[in-house]
Amino acid sequence: ARFKSDELDQVIADINASGFGLTFGIHTRIDDRVTDVTRKLKVGNIYVNRNQIGAVVGSQPFGGEGLSGTGPKAGGPDYVVRFTDPGRAIASDKDLHSVARGAVQAELDKATVSAAPLSVTALPGPTGESNMLSIFGRGKVLCLGPSDMMAQDQARIAKAAGCAVVMLPSGIDADALKHLEGIDAVVSYADDETLRSYRIALADRMGKLVPLIAEHNLAERCRLERHICIDTTAAGGNASLLASV
Repeated sequence: ARFKSDELDQVIADINASGFGLTFGIHTRIDDRVTDVTRKLKVGNIYVNRNQIGAVVGSQPFGGEGLSGTGPKAGGPDYVVRFTDPGRAIASDKDLHSVARGAVQAELDKATVSAAPLSVTALPGPTGESNMLSIFGRGKVLCLGPSDMMAQDQARIAKAAGCAVVMLPSGIDADALKHLEGIDAVVSYADDETLRSYRIALADRMGKLVPLIAEHNLAERCRLERHICIDTTAAGGNASLLASV
């Protein structure tokens, strides 16, 4: 898909606006362009100067975000542990009550998320290939308690994982979750009936998938993994490798 160089920002904006974020590929020999593109994209796997298939366990962990997934990458450091049962957090007896949706939306609109990665790790791979795994905060997290202590604990963990948080210790009416904008995850340790209503509401939303987190391992579930694979040999002089797709 060819485009003019001055259209690149719009191309990236259109990709992010699609809501899907599994894989992206670009061919360029300009290092600054690679840095700029990978910084702006909301995509799980980015391939530079190579094809977009054949991900290798341990070198190119595979998985997306947005409408392309919410969990850890297959073949990544957090993948196997997700098949274990972390156990549910203890629910509170506190009664839920409705909160004005407009006030919650205002708090979400004010919350800001850092674009900087929490960590960047070089993964092993073949000679002539760079594989970097970056960990980011998931984004804006709604902490629903349901108690002051639980909401504060949820917020503390989410913030440490690089997220922005909005706390509603008494929970929220499930219908509001269908319409709030800008949420990237919802945390609640409420009873099963309340959690079920939250899941139904989140599943009814348009756009990206928003996970409901009710497990003990909250920190792991507040993170996003993004992987960048670069064929450094292609950029180093053999231009014919740029077309190997």
